[in-house]
Amino acid sequence: MLQSQCRRFYRPEHLEAGGFIAPNRQGVRQEFPLLSLSIGVVHLHPEACGEIDASQLAEMA
Repeated sequence: MLQSQCRRFYRPEHLEAGGFIAPNRQGVRQEFPLLSLSIGVVHLHPEACGEIDASQLAEMA
């Protein structure tokens, strides 16, 4: 759903190329990929939640 909603913000040539070139925050032209979203899910037992930090959780996902 996200992909179909975001595609309308890009020109056909950007969709075909998989990205676009635009000035970055420093004003330098840079290639940017199209927007994407990835989600990882990890089932944890409640007693383990206090022992795991964000970096460990990211590795598990």
